[in-house]
Amino acid sequence: MGDAACQVKPLSGGGVYYGALAAEALANSIISGRYSSYPQLCKQLIDKEISRGLLLRKIYEKLSDDELRAVFDFIKSKKHILNKSGSFDEHYKTIVSLTKDPKTFFLLPIFFKAYLRTL
Repeated sequence: MGDAACQVKPLSGGGVYYGALAAEALANSIISGRYSSYPQLCKQLIDKEISRGLLLRKIYEKLSDDELRAVFDFIKSKKHILNKSGSFDEHYKTIVSLTKDPKTFFLLPIFFKAYLRTL
């Protein structure tokens, strides 16, 4: 699983995390004695992350240079949030942690316009 199964994170291209999730699913199916549950457990653990990552990737790809600069300037100014609750493995959780800062809302029009460009 993971890199070996072409399951890579849409934003970073990493696959080790998905390999670890697949190992967790395998361990759970072995412990429960329900070996046939392994594919479904993998799907439950990985699909949501990949779907969220794909949406973020589509939005990212539609940001203009100025919009991208504004986003990264904001992220750089929030290092304290990233250090406290950011997750390199789960990008979506990192973004959710950033949205807890009210100043994040100035980015909503930027992301919404980029999202509309994906349609």
